[in-house]
Amino acid sequence: MSSYLMLLIASGLFLASLFIVLLHNFPWIMRCYIPRIHNVKLSLDDLPVFIVSDIHLGNKNSLGVYVFKIASKYSFRTMVIAGDLIDKRVFFSDKVFDLLKMFLVGDVKNVFYIPSSSSHDIEPLPKNVITQYFNGRRVAVVPQALAISISNCVGRIYITHGDYASRNGVVAHLLDAIFTKVLSRPFTVLVLRKVFNVKNFEWIIYGHTHLTAYLKNYRAVNTGCWIRRPHESMQKAFAILKCSNGFVEVGLVRIKN
Repeated sequence: MSSYLMLLIASGLFLASLFIVLLHNFPWIMRCYIPRIHNVKLSLDDLPVFIVSDIHLGNKNSLGVYVFKIASKYSFRTMVIAGDLIDKRVFFSDKVFDLLKMFLVGDVKNVFYIPSSSSHDIEPLPKNVITQYFNGRRVAVVPQALAISISNCVGRIYITHGDYASRNGVVAHLLDAIFTKVLSRPFTVLVLRKVFNVKNFEWIIYGHTHLTAYLKNYRAVNTGCWIRRPHESMQKAFAILKCSNGFVEVGLVRIKN
């Protein structure tokens, strides 16, 4: 076999491998799969909603214990965990619900958990919403994406982990940082709003990149992270969802280190 032919074969294999890696990391390019959006309607009695992500429980550098304190301190009625609750992958079993029901503190009566589909949280991912009740209070595991609407309140909120835009968190972090610098909006927001067909007056809330963001003009919020890592700062934050004068209102609370 000539060296020229070997070079052609090697180049072809390299390009094929690169293409596979790109499709794996950016599944939206070829629409390898479309995330399912699970709709839930809340009443005004289910508000306010506390939204947090990237707690990474089990990692020695996680400050997730403070999330429990915040949830118990304030009068939240619903809690949404937008992925990376658990640092290392665990088998999906009733033990996951045992962990989730620990967030039923204070006035919390609903807990929705949207696990990551990449490298953390649970496996296998359920195909449908799985719900358990504890003393009349709801705990639900919601695969891929959750869309919340509120009775007598205009607007919808899409909540997801964010890894559909880029499965690799470091790549997602870098892309969001670059796009925010150049285009004043994160890469992840551009992809997710397009994929989920989010209307201009609707909100998208996500995590994954570990970069807090509150973009009121683009109706986008990133809830940061609760873990220390050498290559990035810890940006602790959580979102609050309310209904104000008949319209959805979303705020972001940043916690100083």
